[in-house]
Amino acid sequence: MSESPRGTRMKEMGGGKAAAGRPEGAGRADGQKAGPGMPTPGMQMGRRVEKPRDARAVFMRLVAYLRPHAALIAGVIVLVIVTTGLALLGPYLVGVAIDRFIARSDQPGLLRVTVFLFLTYTLGWLAQYTQSYYVVALTQRVLRALRRDVFAHLQTLSLRFFDQRPTGELMSRLTNDIDAINRVLSQSIVELSASLLTLVGTVIVVLLLNPWLAAAALLVVPLMLIFTLRMGRGTRRGFQQVQVNLGRLNAVMEETIGGLRVVQAFRRERAALAEFERANFAVRDTTIHAQMLMTLLRPMLMVFSNLAIVFIAGLGGWLALRGAVSVGVIATFVLYARRFYEPLLTLADLYNSIQSALAGAERVFDLLDQKPQVADHPDAEALPALQGQVMFDHVDFGYVPGVPVLRDVSLTAEPGQMVA
Repeated sequence: MSESPRGTRMKEMGGGKAAAGRPEGAGRADGQKAGPGMPTPGMQMGRRVEKPRDARAVFMRLVAYLRPHAALIAGVIVLVIVTTGLALLGPYLVGVAIDRFIARSDQPGLLRVTVFLFLTYTLGWLAQYTQSYYVVALTQRVLRALRRDVFAHLQTLSLRFFDQRPTGELMSRLTNDIDAINRVLSQSIVELSASLLTLVGTVIVVLLLNPWLAAAALLVVPLMLIFTLRMGRGTRRGFQQVQVNLGRLNAVMEETIGGLRVVQAFRRERAALAEFERANFAVRDTTIHAQMLMTLLRPMLMVFSNLAIVFIAGLGGWLALRGAVSVGVIATFVLYARRFYEPLLTLADLYNSIQSALAGAERVFDLLDQKPQVADHPDAEALPALQGQVMFDHVDFGYVPGVPVLRDVSLTAEPGQMVA
């Protein structure tokens, strides 16, 4: 909203001085200029994709929403430690069963270790179920606060902000982008913590069991890390483009359906369909590209995992023939190899999910960072009790500086009177 140099006065008859506002001069976020008068709803549909901001800064802003729930997070971490410890105990017990009881045909001992294995996995399942419940509760509390802040912030923004942005794009930030954050928080907090603990615990256990087999198991880890990091950069760009195109598609649908009477009145059905198809094809193409990168990552990491098992089997067999290692230890290493590379595969999948969530979070926080273009003066007085009589005294008004919509308008609206 802009005022002419000569000023604008809107006075409520019978009252005192009204709270005054002044424009802050904030322009369009993407530098695109509006047309004369009120810009058309779809003016931002062809804007350039925003460059990603600092991912660490975005992550820290998400952490700020988690901080009030520190006690619940601490409980989840304890459950993750218990679950991870029980999961690491299983392969070790399998090796013990092979070397101490199966090799010696000790059926009572084998029965005891089997029961112990059953209890270990049962307790692990109960701990995992409990932590999943608490994580869902934590996630929904965080998202409730985030949705509340975004919606409340929208109420403070000026009319010019909504005039220059399609409603569908704003709806996409409240739905698609927050849903991406929901997925990564509800599915990834536990998985990320458990995967890191599993990696550290597995490395410690295998080094204690046999350093040579541990070296064989860890031989392909650098290759996996390099491959994951290089693929991850591409997936982040892909998922960010998906989020942008989803916002454009939602904007096209919202504007077309909301103005369907105008579209039909001016026989613009074909033009509307063509615009929808362009946005729809853009979503299809970018989603295929991002998903292809994501689906390529896991099979390649599985190849590295199988290669590590080949190294373990080959070196373990050679050591077993020389009496340097038992069959139970080799079996334990094979199981630990799977346990070790499964967290790496999970971390690779989480990397993709986190990229999608950060891309959505960037857009959500961009919305929260928007400043009102009209704000009260520091010394503005509150409006007294209103009588309903409003006077416009030589009012000039425009959405864009230098492009007036109203020029030198004067009118008086009596209580209960409608003036068009």
